[in-house]
Formats: sequence, C-alpha cells, structure tokens
Amino acid sequence: MDALQEVSSNPVVETEEKVSELFPETESTANETSSSQSLMDSSVSPSVLVQRAHEQVHQSAKKEVDKASKKKVSKPVVDVHSETAFPSLTPSNADAPKTRRPLAWVKGNTASSASSRTKSPASSAASPTASANKSKSVCVETVTMTPEQQAPIREFGKQGSVGEIIKGIITKTNTSINVSTASRTKTTTYLIRGKAADVELAKRLVYKNFGRQVVLKVVVPSFVNGSIIGAHGQTLKGIMERSMTNIQFPKREDESSSSKMEDEVDENDVTEITISGEMNGAEMARKEIEEIVNKRTSHTTVQVTSIPSDFYDLIRGPNNSSIEKMEEGKDLKINVPFATPVSEGLVAPIIVSGDKQAVRECVLTLEGLHEELSRTTIPTMISIPRRQHRFIAGEKASGIHEIAEKTGCSVVLPTAKDPTSELVIVRGPAMAISEGIRLTMERANSTLIDALNITPAYASAEDPFAHACILARLFTRMKLLAPIESSNSVNIFVPKREELKTSKKAVVLEISGKEKDGLHKAREELVQLVNNYPPWKFHHVEIDPLLQRYVIGAKGRNLQRIKKDHNVTILLEENDPDVVLCFEGEVSAEEKPEDVQNKLSELAANIQKFAIDSAKITSETLDIPSKYHKYIVGPKGTTLNAIIGSSDENVIVQLGTSSHRESSTENDVYIRGFQSDVERIAREIKQIVHEAKNTEILNSYVVEFEIPQEYSKNIIGKSGSNVMKLREKLGTQISIDDGHVKIQGIKKNVEEAKAQILSQVEALKDDTILRLNIPHEFHRALIGPNGVYVRRLEEKYDVRVRFPRENETDATSSSVMQPASADEVVIRGGKKSANAAKGRAYGVVQLREKDEIVGRNGMNIENLRTQYGVMIDIEDSEDSETSNLKIKGEEASVKDAVKTINEVVTEIENQVEKVIIIENELHRSLIGPGGSTLQKIILSCGGPSDRSISARLVSFPKESRKDKPNEVVLRGEKQIVEALAEKLLETAEELKNRSVLEMTIPQRTVSAIIGRMGSTRRDIEEKASVKLNIPNRTNADTVTIKIEGIAENCEQARKLIEDIVEAQYQTTTEVPKALAQRLLQSNILRNAYSRHHVYVDRPHKMEAGKTTIAVIADEEEAEYPWKLVREVVDEADTQSWTIRGRKENVEKAISAINTFVDQQKNGNCVGYLNIPSKFHRVIIGAGGSTVNKIRKETKTQIDIPRTPGDDIVTIKGDEANVQKTRELIIEVVSSN
Repeated sequence: MDALQEVSSNPVVETEEKVSELFPETESTANETSSSQSLMDSSVSPSVLVQRAHEQVHQSAKKEVDKASKKKVSKPVVDVHSETAFPSLTPSNADAPKTRRPLAWVKGNTASSASSRTKSPASSAASPTASANKSKSVCVETVTMTPEQQAPIREFGKQGSVGEIIKGIITKTNTSINVSTASRTKTTTYLIRGKAADVELAKRLVYKNFGRQVVLKVVVPSFVNGSIIGAHGQTLKGIMERSMTNIQFPKREDESSSSKMEDEVDENDVTEITISGEMNGAEMARKEIEEIVNKRTSHTTVQVTSIPSDFYDLIRGPNNSSIEKMEEGKDLKINVPFATPVSEGLVAPIIVSGDKQAVRECVLTLEGLHEELSRTTIPTMISIPRRQHRFIAGEKASGIHEIAEKTGCSVVLPTAKDPTSELVIVRGPAMAISEGIRLTMERANSTLIDALNITPAYASAEDPFAHACILARLFTRMKLLAPIESSNSVNIFVPKREELKTSKKAVVLEISGKEKDGLHKAREELVQLVNNYPPWKFHHVEIDPLLQRYVIGAKGRNLQRIKKDHNVTILLEENDPDVVLCFEGEVSAEEKPEDVQNKLSELAANIQKFAIDSAKITSETLDIPSKYHKYIVGPKGTTLNAIIGSSDENVIVQLGTSSHRESSTENDVYIRGFQSDVERIAREIKQIVHEAKNTEILNSYVVEFEIPQEYSKNIIGKSGSNVMKLREKLGTQISIDDGHVKIQGIKKNVEEAKAQILSQVEALKDDTILRLNIPHEFHRALIGPNGVYVRRLEEKYDVRVRFPRENETDATSSSVMQPASADEVVIRGGKKSANAAKGRAYGVVQLREKDEIVGRNGMNIENLRTQYGVMIDIEDSEDSETSNLKIKGEEASVKDAVKTINEVVTEIENQVEKVIIIENELHRSLIGPGGSTLQKIILSCGGPSDRSISARLVSFPKESRKDKPNEVVLRGEKQIVEALAEKLLETAEELKNRSVLEMTIPQRTVSAIIGRMGSTRRDIEEKASVKLNIPNRTNADTVTIKIEGIAENCEQARKLIEDIVEAQYQTTTEVPKALAQRLLQSNILRNAYSRHHVYVDRPHKMEAGKTTIAVIADEEEAEYPWKLVREVVDEADTQSWTIRGRKENVEKAISAINTFVDQQKNGNCVGYLNIPSKFHRVIIGAGGSTVNKIRKETKTQIDIPRTPGDDIVTIKGDEANVQKTRELIIEVVSSN
C-alpha cells in the first residue's frame, strides 16, 4: 500500500501521529488512508476493486510529486536512532559488540538463497529500533524491509492479503501493528507496539511471514554434531523455535555411524547443515550454531572459491606432489577437486582445514600460485571423440598424472554435466603445450575399440530395446562383465541408464583393448553372455518407490535371501516403481519358459504383497488449475521443498499428468505417502493456491498492440531470453505471436513494458548488415584469445560480428548472418555503429598484413636476423600499402636475407582471386554429398587434401544472396585457381547434359536402398556420382526411382540398386508349432545368417504346438527302471516364417529347415533312466569326459540332475540312439 495502513483490533490515533513523525517520507493523508482501506472493503464489487487498484498505482508518480512538495514545509526529520530523543525501554545496544565474533572453525561457509543474495534484515535496514512510550510496560519497535529483503508476492500473496496475516499476528501476540509502504522506494515498515515479550514474538512472526526465504549451508566438524543437536534434540529444537527456521542434517550413510562416540569420529570429517527459513531467522540460527562450534574446536576450515576450476590439476601437481609439499610438517589438510571446464558452471571449491594460522598462510599461497599460473600458462582446446576421453584419463587418472609429470601440462576433460561436449582443454607453459597436446592425442588413439549392439539379440521380444536396457543394468549390477574383461585384457563400457533414456535407439556396449585377438574373443564371450539371458528369464512388477525399502530389507538382507532361496536377482532404481526379477538358476529339460515365467510371477506377487503389508500408504489428488502449479513449486522448486520438509523420504508429490496414473489430468496435484504427511501437505498446498489466486486482481490490466512480424524473433530473443528479462524486471506477462503483442500486469508496469518493446522495434528498423571480405588468415587477429577482441568490438559499437566456421561455408544455410565464404565477415547493427565497426576491422587488418613477412610477434624477422646475422628494421613509407625494410650487415648476408624476403613476397603476390559464372541450380551438384564432389575436383587440380584449407579455395554464394547468385569465387595460388576454374566449368557443362534414368523397384526394398540414416543412398551417390530421387512411402507395391547424372554413371547406379533389390528376395515356409522352439535352439538359423546372410522373421509369440505322447517301453521292474516315450508332432498345426535374402541363399535356408523338420516330425524319443544319484559322478567322469564321450558317440542329449536325491537321467534323441545310450550308461555304472 502507498498510504499508511493500520491493521489493529484497537486503532489508536496517537500511534498514527507518532508514525507520521517517525517516518515523514511515508506520511499519508487521511484521504489516502481511507482510499487504501476501501480496497479492502468486501462490499465493493471485484470490477470496482480492480479499477481502483489500477488508478492508485497509475497515480503513484503524481503522489510522489505531492509528497515532495509537502516535505519542503514539513518538520525536520527526527533521528529515531537517537538514544537521547527516544530512550529505549530495553537494554541499550551501545555496549554490544559492533561486529559478530567470527566463526573460529569455519570461515568459508557458503550461503545460498533461492532468490536473493542481499544481506539479511538483521544486518541491514531491518534492524529493530526501540522507541519511547508513555507506559513503562509497553514498548514500540520498528522493522523495516527493503524490496530485496521481502518475500515475492507470489510466495505470500499480494498486498491485499497483508491485512489478514497481520490480523492473525495481532490476535496471537496481543500487540498493535501499523504497516506502511513508501511509494518511491517500496520499503515496507512495520511498527509494533505492546509488551516487550509480545513485541519480540510479533517481530519474529513478521519476519517469518514477510521476509524473503533463503537456504544457508553451514559446514561444521562432524564430532560437534552431538553438541548442536543436544540431549534428545533439545538444543537443536530450541534454535529452531527461537529462529523459526528448519534445520536439517544430512542422512547417515551407515547405520553403524549412529553408535559412534564423539571421540571416535575422525576430526577431518565434516557435516554440511542446511538452514531454511526467512533471512533474519536463518542468520540467527547460523550464529547460534557457530557459537557452539567455536566452543568445541580450535581449528578452522576455509573454502577457496576465487580460483577457476581448470587450474586445479596444475595446483595439485603430478600425483598430488605440490599439495603434499604444502601439507608436509603442518597441521593442514588440503582437498583439491579434479579440474573441470569453467564453462560447466559451479563446481566444488578447494577446501583447506587445519590450524588457523597454517590455513591462512596456505590460502595466500594458493592464490599466489594461481596468479603465477595465469601469467605463465596458456590453454588450448582440441576436439576428441567422447568415447576416447577415458583412455586419456586412464585408470584413476593415471594418464593425466603422466602427462603432467612429463610436460607440466594439465588435461581437463568435460564431465557428465555436459554429455555432448568433445572439447579437451590442455593448459601448460607455452614451450611445453605442443608436447602436452601430442601426448594427449597419443593416449586417445592408443586403444582399439569395438562396439556390440545388443538390442537386436532378441528382436522377437515385445520391446527389444527395453530388454537390452535391462541386460545393461543386470551386467553392471552383478558385475558379470568383470571375468570377460580380466581374461581378455579389455575394458567393456556399458552406457548409463540416463543416456539410454534420452537416446531410446540402441544399447551399444563398447569393448576397448590393446590387441585385436582380445577384442574378438571378448566380443564372442559377450554375445554368449547375452544369449544366456532371454526375455522369459525376466519379470516386471510395480512396487511403490516408498515401499521398496521393505523389499530391500536392512542392509539388503531380503534381497540376499531371495537370491539364495529362488536364484532370483532383483533390480531396483530410485523413484522408479518398475521392479525387475531376473532368474539366474539352471533350467531343467522338463521346464519350459512358461514354467519359469509362472514361478517369477508368483514370487513377484508375494514380494508386492509383503511390501504393501509392511507400510500403510494413502494418496490424495487435488484438482487445482495448472496455471497455479508454478506457485506450488516456487522458484527452482524451493516452495515445494519447504512444504515437503523432512518428509521427503515418506511422500511423493506429482503435478500434472503422469505415465504411472492413467486417469491423471494436467490439473492434478497427486500426493502419496504416509497419511499424516499427505494431510499436512495437502493443507499447505491449498493455502498457497488460495493466496496465489488473490494476485490476479491487480495483475489483470491488459494491453495489445502490433509490431512488424519480422522483428518478433529479435524482441523474443534466443530461447525467449529478452522477453524473460522484461518479465522479471517489470513483473508482467508478455506473449508475442506473429507480430501481435499482449502484455498483462499492473498498469504502470504494462505501459513501461510496451514502451521498451516499441523502443527496441525502432532500433531494429535501423538494422544494417555489412559483409566484409577479409582473408581468413587475419580472422584470428580480429577474434583475439578466447574471443576477447571481437567481444570488445561488439560491446564498443553495439553490433554483432559473425565469422565463418569450417562446416558452415556451403550454400545450405539461409541465415542472414551466415558468411558466404571462408573469407567473409558479417557485421550487424545500427547503420552508424556497423560502419564504425567496419572501419575498425579494416584498420586491424591493415596493421596485420605485414605479418606474412614479419611473422607473429616478429618471429619471422627474428629468425632472419638470427639466420643471417643482420639487423632488420621496419619503416613505414608514404604509400600506406607498402613498408620499407632496412637491412644492415655483411654484404653476402644482406643479399641472402633480401633474397629470402623477396621469395616470400613473390609467394604472397602469386595469390589470386577469380570469379567464374556457373548457374545456381548446378551448385549443389558440384558440391556433392558432404562436399565430396567438390573435394575430388580440388584434388584432381593439385589442391590440398585438408578440407579446412580447400574450403577457402572455392566459395559458392549463399541462397540469401539474390544479387549475384551465379558467381563462384576462387582464391589461392594462380596455377591451382586456373586449373580449378577450367575443371569446374567443364564439370558444369557435363551436368547440363546429364540424363535421368527411371527404374521400378518393390516398395519393401526402399528402406534397404536408403539405409540407416541414409548411408546406403549416400554410398550409391558417391560411388556412381549421381543423384537419387526416391519418392515418399506410398501404398503401392512398387516405387519408381529417378537417377540423375551422366548416362554411364546412371547405369552404374542402376546395377548397384539391382544388387540391393536382389538381396531383398523373400518367401514364406510353414513350420510345425511343436518344432518351432527346437528349431530356434538348433544352429540352423544362426548358420543361415552367418553363412548365407539370410534373415528369418517369425511370430513374436511362440505358441505351443499339438503333440501326441506314445509309450514305447516301460520297464519298472528292471534293475535300473526305464521308460521310453515318443513325442509325435501334429503336422497340420503350423506357423508361417518369412525368409529374406538373396534367392539362392533363401532356398538353401528353406532346404535346411525342411530337412530338420523331416528329421523331427516322426517323433523325438525321450528316455527316463532311474540311476541312484550316488552313481551320477561315475556317469559324468572327470571333467565330464565320460558323459561327453557317450554324447558324441550316440548323438543324443543327456541331462543328469544336480539336485541330491533326484535319480532320473533324461536322454533325448532318435529311438535307436536313445536305447544305445541307455546300454552304455548301465555298462559304465556296472563296471564301477
């Protein structure tokens, strides 16, 4: 409110008069007070309230003038801090220390705020001041808060709701409170009157409700945690009650740590305590914690945040040698994190702990070392594929330490925070940086890499990618890859689950090693490992994440028991209800995949029931419009975190739709957890939404206007940055759609936002784009180290400058700021500013043109002086385009130096530029896919093979260049330029005479011709030098492809396409369902793929076929009971399999399948031989030699049970061989 507003149950006129005297700058008339009170009148209609609010805010400027005029005749300002004029009723602060005693143990505690970095109210303008009062039992205190110290309106409601909160405080504390807000400074003052104890409580409640919320983090030694908490938590509880804050200690990592005495805790262990609440209370709590720490410790810990993180490795030294020297002989501990790129944002600081004096000296040493390294080292960035970064680092960063030890250079790799970055930073002395880069590249290329995509391993599964992801989790969790790695001297890299969630394409395991044989063998073993885990060995069950702790059990005991009893491994992930059961036991011959699945399903149901019975969970869904969800979440999630508080382990809050709740809507606020927590959180969320709804009254003024549509993207900014800044600055809602602008908020703020947008539009109308032709070799001089010179140019002249990039010099981009060639520099800005920047750029180039002869920093001239023993001085001539060189020395040496300089001049003068005219529609064909055609032409003319250099030879015009679309510019040595011009014109003439060949292919073969990501299509175009025009997918059975190019090239492309089409022949064959599974288990399909490159498509669901069991022999009375049965297949019960590949190979595969079916359809015999289990080891023999010999001789499958007490030996094969196997086994048993 602009006027002074008293919110009291017993209004006192005397109090209002005192306020007017104490705060003359916020003095208000009686009319203003009544006006502001009228806004609170519930009898007035909402539309009238809105109109009054807008008028009052709109007229604030006029009120400021009126108040200023009143101040000229008002009484002198009274010093409210004067102890003489206003003696306090509470003890004077005169004797209090002026500064708080610093924390004896921690100097570098960090304080982070969700929305502000200003001082707390207690330390700035919010200092309470005692005032005089007639009654000795009544005191008056004031609390003043600047806008930066106040909570945002969206956190506690708008000004209209202040009255309700103040009334609640008055009722609770039995005090009188007056509230006033200065219209100019927006500073709010609370005058509190009552008994001393009540005033103190009211003051704390004012801070709590209206102060800005912050989060402070205090680092303390772990051994003082008990003193801070106190007996039964009484000390911590007292601090929280006095400061009205929430104080949290981190979770214990180990249950056993709770039983340690303070004397047993390591003195170097630290604990980070989090204090959340309003600024004044948080500061009060921090002071009390620091006082407790000061009493218990004589050491200190400092966090050094002034040193950039990319210097950490240089400061640490090779193998931590520099840090060890600093710590030697001192009570000191220095923790330097690993270096990370500065571009990745905030990182962990350097932490120094120990004796106070030693810590102070160490911090000064570290800062001095950083300054020295800044002067003596330079950074260089090189691009290396991400998957090779781990070879640079080596095991436990041994590679980085090795490079540092040999060259004194540090190597900084991008972290997981930036998964797409491939830039590696090498920093070191200028003389050693090249050696550091060489060793870095050597380590990156020192290891061979092979990749295995395990997604297609089970292509018939319902979701092959999901199954492959589960295998990756299982291999990592159970460490199944370790034996393969150790036996083959390789490393296997498994992608992280977060990466797989974002890619959703394929699960690729990377195998790296030094030897090809090891890679090949490891790949084979990895394939075998994947084959051991088919989908039917896995089962999914949903268990609420809050209940998964009961599945795990104390220290994982429940998981261990399930593993032991059922041979089942359970995979769980934090906050993921999907729990995966994996069967790892042996599957007997009688068991089918369906049996394993049934067992897993039964076990999953028991686990789910056990988890639900272990804790009673409830849920509640609130229907709150989605536009209010942002108030529930708060800035960076701070409000929601404060609501959940210490219940974060026991409750889940989800806003909007969720994949786990089918009936969810965008208005849902879903709360699930323990009943008491759910009820409390629902109550607080409703209160926040109620307060947020009130903010819509003042923020309902709307203005709409039009701006030129072409300027919309400039007003919006990159990713909406410009509009976002305007929203935050003026607190308005701004939307821009095709030139239509709509702004909503407080009237004054809306009008200001409109004025700023229109001002930006006027500036854009003066926008000018200049294209400068500056040779590429001078660009680095204009850009400067790390872009410092070009940024200075942009800031000084308020322009944008764009230089060409290596991969952006073709004609495919339509951006107006895109340079058209490798030598073009684009400047954009106001007309006057752009021309000034242009003059400055050309000035720099003129100064640098001598560098071709002089060299960087005079290096070439210095080399000539040293080589020939002469003196060389550079003198400027009257001709601005030339310079004079004055050479002194022996006659022969001078002549040699002059000869060398003339050779360089001749080489420079030999550089020519030539423009040729080629029709624009032929440019794309001349460039070719990925620039391949142009590169071949350049090489044929004697040009360089380095594409970065060859890109400067030929410059095609951009599509945006409408003035000269047919001009092709050639720059370089005269001989190459002439040959290149002739070859390009010749090729262009051939392209004019090219023909078009059409061919029809089956629709199903189109994807094979295009290939993965268009790779096959590009390969055909490059090999045959043609262009393929493949229409989009249609419903027709055939597709007509157009081949454009020279006649013989078109014919070559046609043959390549025909070869691919021929390889896509397919047909179907019928396979009895009863034999389908046996066929899959045989080598028939694997051989078809590996030997003939034939693919087999079969139904995803394998249904069991119809069979008939016939008993052939049943000898129960024999010495070793024997039963022989035959399984007869129903040949009519079949399923269709599709075979794809070359026709002759498909026919071979079908023949092999039919042969197998013929062998099996007459029935497969199974014999059951009862041999006491004590003889089983005799049948098996040493290392399985006996049973393997029988298997080889009879060609049967023999399954011997491993479970003690199970006597039945199962034999499978044809009838004669099964009988023979029985005889051989009985013979072995009888002979022993």
